Amino acid sequence: MFHMTLMRVFEPRPAFSSRGVIAMRHRHVAGLLGRLAIAGFAAFLLSEVQTADAQGIDHPICVRNFNKIPLTDADVDDILSRASAILSEVGTTRLPCQGVKLSRQGNVAPFDESVFPRSLALESEFTKFTGDACVKVVERIIWCGGLVPGALGCAPVPGQGLVVVRRVLGLTDSFNRGVEPVTWLHEFGHTRGLQHNALDSLSVMAPGLGPTNRSINDSECAVLGSAVPAAGAAPLAAAMPMPAGGLIELAQATGVTPQSAEPARMPVEEFVKQTFLHNPPLEKLKQYEGDLPKVQEMLFDPKFAPYRSNIIVLLGAIGNKDTIPLLAKIIDTNISPEKTDVDIGARLAAPLAMGTIANRNNLPEKDISILRSASQQGFWEQRLSLVKAPNPGSKGLDDDDVRALSRDLAIQSTRGYAISGSEEVRSKLQEEHAGTVSAALPEPVRQEQLSILNDALKLNKTSKEMGAYATFSK
Repeated sequence: MFHMTLMRVFEPRPAFSSRGVIAMRHRHVAGLLGRLAIAGFAAFLLSEVQTADAQGIDHPICVRNFNKIPLTDADVDDILSRASAILSEVGTTRLPCQGVKLSRQGNVAPFDESVFPRSLALESEFTKFTGDACVKVVERIIWCGGLVPGALGCAPVPGQGLVVVRRVLGLTDSFNRGVEPVTWLHEFGHTRGLQHNALDSLSVMAPGLGPTNRSINDSECAVLGSAVPAAGAAPLAAAMPMPAGGLIELAQATGVTPQSAEPARMPVEEFVKQTFLHNPPLEKLKQYEGDLPKVQEMLFDPKFAPYRSNIIVLLGAIGNKDTIPLLAKIIDTNISPEKTDVDIGARLAAPLAMGTIANRNNLPEKDISILRSASQQGFWEQRLSLVKAPNPGSKGLDDDDVRALSRDLAIQSTRGYAISGSEEVRSKLQEEHAGTVSAALPEPVRQEQLSILNDALKLNKTSKEMGAYATFSK
């Protein structure tokens, strides 16, 4: 299964997980094979395991960051120290977590776009990121085995390599800093073979994370405290911010604990403040169908601007034909220098919500035709003109930033267009695919475009047969 930030997705091919960090000791040890005889290596490995049994396990983590994302050795040491502190706290009562820690392996190594992409937007990019066991820190995650408007992390379950972000658009600096070690530990757990823990909303392995997710059960401690990853797991898991935090806040307000029976329906004004980047279960969203007029007004209410992405996710589940022009207005308006992060987050979510509404209400292609226009990078480059830096070194997005963000927004728009599920959309995607095959394009550009269109055609088929929600990461 896939676990991520936005909604649900089609059956994945690789096995992934999110929120995690990964760098496994056995790969570090494997590098010594060429220099050790078989018997000598066996003795060495035995001594390592014995030391681990006596003193706890130290999992070394190598880290690489996109070079525009500030990340120093000291930053990584701080993140891993705070992640290890969670294990230490748990270890006071759970023996398998005693002495287990994560530590930095080598120096942080920045990369540029000639080595790895700056964001995770396609399955093929995930394959590149997991070619080695290092953590990759990127700008955005909008794919993790399925559709998402944004995720904290994505990693295989089990496997090597994981991808994380340092900040979630629209969330506070204190939240982003507080959730970071939880995310890395969560994702590391996935790479060791741990599944999501849906029974404890305060668990490090819960599907939704916040800074207060710090509990780990005995079986999870046993896996984290082992030198060998657990065998067998689901395909892919993505880390999403805040659903768990929202449950905690609800428990404080109602006196209902997260593990108990379903609490009373939260007022929609509070529900959207949970800052979920993935979709909660459809049945939870559908509770607010009667609030549709109010939610549509909230979309443009300045008081709710920080929660616009959440509002859009909710509208995807409860909106109707009259909601489409409101989302089109979001897409077709220039991104503001005053609230760039909020605007970008809303525009990563809006195409997916629009396609979901079109699918749910069986709307024709003409109602979402703006998504076809928005599937071109040039559409977004125009709407980013106000936040583009006037000259190198000035505040704002430089040319490369605009290009990369426009690409990701165009991919999201193609996906939103596809999940409408209509035959007319499928026909136009097939025409574009055929045109791309014969177009005079540089081969890397052609291959990326074909990958995006192949993905869109699969999404269109899945959405038509199973509904739009079947295309989102779970």
